[in-house]
Amino acid sequence: MRKRIMTVFCCALALLAGCGDGEEIDLLDVLEDDRAAIQEYLSQVTTPILTVPKYSRTGQLIDSLYIFNYTESDRKPAHGNCLLLDYSHMRLDGTYDDSTFPNRDVIDSVYVNGGPIYHWVSDSLLYDYYADAARVIGAEGAECDMLVPMQLVLTNGEGTTRVWHLKFYRLIEDLLAYEEELIDSYVRQMAPDTLRTFRDVQGDSVATRTLVTREATGDRQIQTGDTLTFSYTVHILDEVHMADSLRMVMDPGEQTIVFNGSASGTPVGYLLGMQHLCEGNAAEIVIPYAMAYGATEQRTTNGQRIRIPAYSTLVYRVDVTQVRAAVAQEETQE
Repeated sequence: MRKRIMTVFCCALALLAGCGDGEEIDLLDVLEDDRAAIQEYLSQVTTPILTVPKYSRTGQLIDSLYIFNYTESDRKPAHGNCLLLDYSHMRLDGTYDDSTFPNRDVIDSVYVNGGPIYHWVSDSLLYDYYADAARVIGAEGAECDMLVPMQLVLTNGEGTTRVWHLKFYRLIEDLLAYEEELIDSYVRQMAPDTLRTFRDVQGDSVATRTLVTREATGDRQIQTGDTLTFSYTVHILDEVHMADSLRMVMDPGEQTIVFNGSASGTPVGYLLGMQHLCEGNAAEIVIPYAMAYGATEQRTTNGQRIRIPAYSTLVYRVDVTQVRAAVAQEETQE
């Protein structure tokens, strides 16, 4: 699909040079109508409009971004920085396409539980609209609306002019150090409810914290091959929601499974944390992104919605009601 759109866009540029057939002329008409719609939309904007020209890799001017309704910050991103932000985008008719903003009434929202998300800034990307806006208005406490014309969206493989609303919470120079402090803050917040804390370190410093919040009724820690009856919920830890309530992204309810200490596709931090628990324990397992899903987003079963964004710090809230050892199982069967 991307290749087909790019081909059509190149045909449109060829027409501007004086060649093409009837179908390509129709596309130029569409682009002309889009430019008229953009001008009409911008004529209704009552704040100053910042224009950011965008060029191709060969230096050809393609179109411009238009930024308005903005507040500013002194902190501007550099290559390798990370942005903590919320976004939404809609078409010129006001129809929302996608949003990370929680509680927004969006019928076809792609993102399940609201933002914020982390976004890496790279100087090698030509069409990085988050970074484009942050470079102009700043990236800590700043907000803006940004109109991205069809010609730029076509170049990026899509096909509709959109108006984005961006809210930048934080400019992060070192994501690992930032995440470590975020986890430490949460552990301190949880301290009054914590009976014991375990650390499982991976690499030089990345560590899962298992915070036991209820005493066990059993005295044997969970082992590979045990049959567990337990319930758990999965939450995303971020500074925006931590003071209120963490975003819950999964609630499978009570289940009975055979515990596998190296299950494929399961966060290693969760598997390590579970092995500190006994029957009757309740706990929170706080997992840094490097011990969870890393840079890979997790989608719902149908693949249409993002359930867990990339670089998410996870909190598993676990309640273990029964643990049956593998040996005891074999004896029962005999």
